[in-house]
Amino acid sequence: MDLRTYLVTNKILIVEDDLSLQNLIKSHFLNKSLEVVCCENGKEAIEAIEINKFQFILTDWKMKVMDGMEFLLKARRLSPCSVIIMMTSHSTVEAAVEAINNGADSFISKPFKMIDLEDLINKIIIKKERSLGLAEEVNNKYSYGIIAKSKLMSQLIQFIDRIQNVRSSVLITGESGTGKEVVARAIHAGKKTKSRPFVAINCAAMPEHLLESELFGHVKGSFTGADKNKKGLFLEADGGILFLDEIGDMPLSLQGKLLRVLQEKEVRPVGANKSIRIDTRVICATHQNLQNKMDTGEFREDLFFRLNVIPVHIPALRERQDDIGLLANYFLQKYSKLNDRYFTHISESGINYLSCLHWRGNVRELENYIERAVILSEGPIIEMEDFLLFQNSIERIPPQSIQKNLFQGNPKLEELEKDYILKIYTEVNECKDECAEILGISKRTLYRKLERYQLGIEE
Repeated sequence: MDLRTYLVTNKILIVEDDLSLQNLIKSHFLNKSLEVVCCENGKEAIEAIEINKFQFILTDWKMKVMDGMEFLLKARRLSPCSVIIMMTSHSTVEAAVEAINNGADSFISKPFKMIDLEDLINKIIIKKERSLGLAEEVNNKYSYGIIAKSKLMSQLIQFIDRIQNVRSSVLITGESGTGKEVVARAIHAGKKTKSRPFVAINCAAMPEHLLESELFGHVKGSFTGADKNKKGLFLEADGGILFLDEIGDMPLSLQGKLLRVLQEKEVRPVGANKSIRIDTRVICATHQNLQNKMDTGEFREDLFFRLNVIPVHIPALRERQDDIGLLANYFLQKYSKLNDRYFTHISESGINYLSCLHWRGNVRELENYIERAVILSEGPIIEMEDFLLFQNSIERIPPQSIQKNLFQGNPKLEELEKDYILKIYTEVNECKDECAEILGISKRTLYRKLERYQLGIEE
């Protein structure tokens, strides 16, 4: 892989007090036409980071003035998106874990060959692109504002294209939170209606007498409190679209009046003596099973057939898992801006974890979940453990699916151990005795692992 395709700013920072090694690394990257900045200690390097943007930072561990670990902590705060590699002569597991825990993307043991360093950089680039790719995708334009890339949603978008410019009624079905109004607005975006009104009302949000007046309008004096004429929503949406959300909750007495409007293409305001011709396309939506409501007499069969000329079904979020990462990173950016927080993306393990959840509330629940994570997480990257802080508030899908997602990307054994310890530790409400017993290790070993992975140890 050509490093220039990844290094947008073409800048690399080398922090190394061994001048011979520093010059060797510098020459290697200069030969690739990359800009290289060199520093002999952490203090100089921090000053360089404050005035430059570096894609890669290569730093020694043992240095004068400021050691590598102290530098690493400060550099990660100042440059959260940089790839940082720790160069060390102490190639122990403990040293590697400490470097990773303090923010390094990886480490390499001295002495090393330049080809080995470049191979390591390429591996990190691939991993970064896999995680950052989702975050970058949300900046692209999606049809009608529907953020999706799954096959099911692609088919839905193609279907929307076909039904935009006709006048037939549409019935949108789907679970709560799937985005039924978003789809209705996408239908409205057709060339024949996008400049026309889009009027929406929730049929479950109003008592019957107010809903009737709201939909059909009324004339002055038609009932107590009607002190002036009111244009109903059918007339307001004339030439455009009227979106009736939660149509399954419309009172039975109003269903007959709605049916007449759809059949006759005219509306009579409450208390009026004559009807008014309209050209309003009606789109309805419901999360309920209207067939069941027809069987119990709660919904008119003739109205159903009039509304269901063009049926549109929105799949549940758990049925289109390819969209979860895309939506999650979109909401991450949205709520980062709203709450003045800084986050770059959600880690691969975090996305895999989100894909394991049932999402009974669908996109709306995912949005609330990410908003909560933005508020509670430290950043700049949201990890799986950030979600585990409130995992009990959401339903999980079967374990075999969790395993399938958990092993995506072939994570390191150390990462799996950390994730599993955190899972058990959280489930037992941080009871160390119970956690150690479930894990089959001594309490002393558990303390050592919790401290190594910085999991729940009080300062």
